[in-house]
Amino acid sequence: MNKLFLILVCMTITPGAFAASVTLQPGVTDGIDTYVHSNHPAQPYGGNSNFYIVNSTSAGYMSRMLLTFGLPSNIINAAIQSATLTMYTYNCDTGSDASALIYLNRVTSSWDEMTVSWNTQPAFDTAYQKSISVNDGQTGWLSFSITDIVQFWASNPAQNYGVVLEAEQLPYNFQMFYSSENTSYPLLRPMLTIEYEPAAQPAVPELASLFLLSFAGIGLLFRKMRG
Repeated sequence: MNKLFLILVCMTITPGAFAASVTLQPGVTDGIDTYVHSNHPAQPYGGNSNFYIVNSTSAGYMSRMLLTFGLPSNIINAAIQSATLTMYTYNCDTGSDASALIYLNRVTSSWDEMTVSWNTQPAFDTAYQKSISVNDGQTGWLSFSITDIVQFWASNPAQNYGVVLEAEQLPYNFQMFYSSENTSYPLLRPMLTIEYEPAAQPAVPELASLFLLSFAGIGLLFRKMRG
């Protein structure tokens, strides 16, 4: 008696890696940004249509800006290729200096937009610090490259507490920005643009290969039976 064996081979494919991009520009209902001021240490400023950062040794006060973006689910565990935070400034005043720096750091503890104040502001980590230079009287878009920070958030989504911005300490250093709550200029709200490679998905059976192998096996079976 001829013994016949029909072997079904299951081939799998892994979707190839591809680059994708997303731009986040939240508005009034989903934007999370504010500032805190040392001259008004218990005052929250959430909901303001504008915010500013200042660091003035001559006036003896400073303010910091806080903002965060909720990442879409497809960013989680993705490989971040680039991430750029862009904000629109409509007033840069560096006093007697021709230019000044703005620093950005990763926030490391939670905060609430509507209740945070100078007294309750979150902690931040200078290990990821970025800086850009602005000129006195400059207006327009300012951009920070924060690829490593967004990669950290993608790998540790529970630790996405946003970023904090502060001005370089000078006799006078002051910048104003539009916030996500600004309804007069919605296209000038803060933006986060991310280019990423999505996380690898589990391998799945390739149906075409299964059908072809099945038909080949059936054909081989009939040939043996006829022989």
